[in-house]
Amino acid sequence: MAAETDRWHWTAHYRDGAALAEHEDGQERGWADVDQAQLVELDLLPAASGAPPAALRLEAGSSPVFFRRRAIRFDPNTGYQEHLAAVHVLGFDKDGVTARLFLYPDGTAVLMDHDPGQG
Repeated sequence: MAAETDRWHWTAHYRDGAALAEHEDGQERGWADVDQAQLVELDLLPAASGAPPAALRLEAGSSPVFFRRRAIRFDPNTGYQEHLAAVHVLGFDKDGVTARLFLYPDGTAVLMDHDPGQG
């Protein structure tokens, strides 16, 4: 379920040209609704102005990764809670190589990858 703290919403694009949007025609979809075996591209589109778009294009044999890291600021003395903007993470795994793009609420993007063959 999307939260108002999400700065990006995804659209999945499939091999046959079909697309599935996270929010469309009043419906909300989750990552579990995406046919990951048929996925060729995942777009993250800004839900708020000022956020840059991002896209992940997948090679054959890649396993897509997408998740949101959510946080809550909590004061145990007062019970105050504040939902913070989520960090969005997209990437892939393929043949032992992993890559993740972290998109922070301020628009900062950090790419992390690991290839065991590169030492």
